[in-house]
Amino acid sequence: MSEVENQEYYLEQLHDQVSFLIDACHSYDRGNFKQAKIISSLIRTIVKDPASNGRKSRTTSLLTHIGKKPSIKMYNTGFEAKNARINFNLVGIATVPTSKKFFKKRFNHIYLPLLDESQIVDVKWLSFEEWWNSNIFVYDSRDLTNIFTRKRIVLTMAEQDGGSHVDSHEDIDKEYLDLATAAKIYITNVDCEGNESPFVNMHYALVRQIGHELLISLMQEFKFPLSYKPTNKINLRGVPKHKIKQPGILVAGKKIESTRTANPIKGVEKVSFKNPFYKPPLQQ
Repeated sequence: MSEVENQEYYLEQLHDQVSFLIDACHSYDRGNFKQAKIISSLIRTIVKDPASNGRKSRTTSLLTHIGKKPSIKMYNTGFEAKNARINFNLVGIATVPTSKKFFKKRFNHIYLPLLDESQIVDVKWLSFEEWWNSNIFVYDSRDLTNIFTRKRIVLTMAEQDGGSHVDSHEDIDKEYLDLATAAKIYITNVDCEGNESPFVNMHYALVRQIGHELLISLMQEFKFPLSYKPTNKINLRGVPKHKIKQPGILVAGKKIESTRTANPIKGVEKVSFKNPFYKPPLQQ
């Protein structure tokens, strides 16, 4: 095949993968949260290249085949804070009615992708490597440090948790499993009687948001004539979208700053949350 024919072939393949990704995202938006596993597999196909360790591999991303990976601009909906202790802002939390009226449980506490509604974005467009490897989830306390990049959560879901392959349970990334099982160390709801209920599906919501960012980036770059209409309306079950609450950012210090810019495109809190891990310097 000629170089032109090769490019046409890979562009057609990318068009197909983008179409599949849109379908999976729309299915997620209709309540099929486990479609995030399909989303993770499709993201992997589009962006994953072999590690730079000199080994030969047949795993080459479509973006690399097309020659766009070094130059493509990636849509960013996050804020990477300096000295973060708690920072996960691609997703929000919401309490919504259950889908089945005969359940004793009346409400579900869930994570949802923020789509284009985040109030704490720093830079709108990033290089691929900065986007793929930036921290989208940070939980750093005295007893636990857990940090996820887009790359880590997408490839763990795809390669270990059913997107493209299922590993033995004991071999799956333990910190990923904490997200998947809604560990109470993160965010819980406490009702008027003091009963705790964890917010669930953070890993799914994070991957759905990453899929959203990738789709916006690819549609911008390649101008595919495809319809993509992201929404949280169905999953909110009648709850207004302004009821989706963003978790706050906690930093080791008194001021929230971005690792990327001194001039975020959207405002963040002027004063950080009181940080239980921060110890001010001794007065002289």
